[in-house]
Amino acid sequence: MKNLHFKSCNFSLLLLAFSFLLFSGMKCKKDQTGIDALPPATQEGKETFGCLVNGEAFTPKGSNLGGSTLSSFYQYLNTTTAKGFYFNVACNRR
Repeated sequence: MKNLHFKSCNFSLLLLAFSFLLFSGMKCKKDQTGIDALPPATQEGKETFGCLVNGEAFTPKGSNLGGSTLSSFYQYLNTTTAKGFYFNVACNRR
């Protein structure tokens, strides 16, 4: 009889410890919004991009298996219809 009480006490303590670990790991994290959600500005070419679209942060997301999510180029055009420097940025969010 003592042995059964000891096993049930151990099970209760184990269940209590597991519950504590489970709920302590589930803390509420406030999502950043607006300008705070954008990546920090850099001038080192770290290939980061973010902008505000209708007041909400837009950052490219995706996997390398699906292709590049961010591309940019800067070029000079000297044609009969277009002359000058052009800068293009394209990104995807999957």
